[in-house]
Amino acid sequence: MHPKYMRIERSAYLFGLRKIQAGMRRVPLLAMLQAIEDDPLDWQAYMYAIDILLSMGRKDEASALAQRVVALYPHLFETRRALGLAQLRCGRLRDAVMHLRVAVRIDPSSEAALQLLWEAEAKMRNLSRSRQKQMLINARYSQSQKDKSRLQRIDGLSSSGKGSAVTGSLHSDAAVRLL
Repeated sequence: MHPKYMRIERSAYLFGLRKIQAGMRRVPLLAMLQAIEDDPLDWQAYMYAIDILLSMGRKDEASALAQRVVALYPHLFETRRALGLAQLRCGRLRDAVMHLRVAVRIDPSSEAALQLLWEAEAKMRNLSRSRQKQMLINARYSQSQKDKSRLQRIDGLSSSGKGSAVTGSLHSDAAVRLL
């Protein structure tokens, strides 16, 4: 890369960081995207852009950008952590856990990656528990509906006269026993 372009890229970083510190998000995002366009192999520009997109609530775009950088640098801790975080924010818990586990394998001393992994696994467990509870509730509801329909059929039989014939025969059996 030509040194002239390196200065432009570095100035884009600095410009973007100043704007982020000032509370602006759109301008730094444009600066980071310009830095990525200038050097498509610059993983740091991707990381800044992903963080900015996540802070703006544009989770799907952050996830797509993170997938792109992981394809370029699959063995880099930061890329895997960023993709895991983006997937976690999008609600894709299995993918998040997978990428965060890889990140923790790459750098087991990273507390941030461990916390994200624990968060993703806890959400998966809670989701699993809530699905189990929902299945149990659905099963109980369907059983109660079956019970209600059985009771309605029994009530329908008794009101139509068929039930009274049964009770009448019971009364006559009791009368025969008394005699």
